Amino acid sequence: MKTFYKKLAVAFFPVLALFQSVEASASSYEGVVAIVNDELITEFDLESRINLALFALGNNINQQMKERITRDVLTEMIIERLKWTCCKKYEQKEPWVSQEEVEEYFVNVAKQRGISPEELENQMRSRGISKEIFLEQIKIDLSWREYIRARYGKNANVSDVELKTLMRDMKDRVNQPSYYVLKMFFPVNNQNEQKKVEERVQKISGMLSQGANFGALARQFSKGSAASNGGDLGWVFKSQVSQEEYNALSQMTAGSHRVVRTARGYSILLLRDKREAGLGSFTTIEFRQVVVPFGEAKTPESERDITEYATKLKNDAAGNCYTFLKLAKESDFMGISDTTQAVLESINPAFRKIIGNTPAGGISAPIKTDEGLIFFCVLNKRSEQIKEPTKDDIKNQKIAERLETFSERELQNLKKAGEIELSEKYRELNIL
Repeated sequence: MKTFYKKLAVAFFPVLALFQSVEASASSYEGVVAIVNDELITEFDLESRINLALFALGNNINQQMKERITRDVLTEMIIERLKWTCCKKYEQKEPWVSQEEVEEYFVNVAKQRGISPEELENQMRSRGISKEIFLEQIKIDLSWREYIRARYGKNANVSDVELKTLMRDMKDRVNQPSYYVLKMFFPVNNQNEQKKVEERVQKISGMLSQGANFGALARQFSKGSAASNGGDLGWVFKSQVSQEEYNALSQMTAGSHRVVRTARGYSILLLRDKREAGLGSFTTIEFRQVVVPFGEAKTPESERDITEYATKLKNDAAGNCYTFLKLAKESDFMGISDTTQAVLESINPAFRKIIGNTPAGGISAPIKTDEGLIFFCVLNKRSEQIKEPTKDDIKNQKIAERLETFSERELQNLKKAGEIELSEKYRELNIL
């Protein structure tokens, strides 16, 4: 305890060059949560990152969820401080990543959400989230990956003999099912971590059940090699996942997720679609939903009036989804969702046929619910053939898996060697 407050006191004196970065942000302090290798994590920092993490939950954000996610967010922040200390220590004349690479990553995140970077930034700002907070997280993540690749890249290489074996194994399985999978991974490095990791995984699984965005949570919390891509593995075959994961995928239905215990830790799998290799195709669609509410004082007459109004609005739009969205926005009482990108085959069967029959740029037939009418505005639609992984795909995946293992080991060493002290308020959270 004395050490914690001693470091805290020293940190507020800018004359010490070591703490110049700390002093520069001192104006935003609302308290100190932790000190990690002489770097502070403040209440302000923690609150900002909690808001960023909850951004994945959209309209499901509430105080109870904030309390449940605090420990996980703080754990991630401490791990990031450890990673960043290490990256800075071994950084050469040039930084590990450029600002252009960081901005490009942000653009790709927006693209994965089916919106422009400007729209993503506006959405974040509307919820009190600074883009700079997200960019800082991106910079640390990308720098760490480059550091691991530079230090362990030679040890992770795949020989020609091994690659030939992997390719032969793949060809033996081309007639087996392939799965479109999103994956989060959480390693268990020793028995002492088992309970903590299991609790964390079940918590994230619960958030997914409440409607959280899988990709956003993967980018925030997953330790897998595909985390930066929202956990998107694309189409995978049996030899590309563990036996436990393959068994789970074969039993899952499209659109569902499942927690799987493997030899290395826990995986959370989201199955978007399932197809026979080389035989099927899948359809990617982008759409927005327009909800026309019946209102609280719902009567048969009011339902009829609302239905007639919505039908007239659709007719006035002449079947054009962009015109319909504009008219819906001008109505001031109709709800409009953000743009969603999805695989048609993984959408709820109750909606799949209606959306599938709607052309790109068109408006679906209304779907009646207890609360009101739902229209799907299909912005884009494209069909693609499922392709078998190439030689480079298999090689890169195997290298990524090995680098992931080296990353886990390196982080374990950093935890052991690092100086991590929590303020009294947060010790009960049992961090790390």
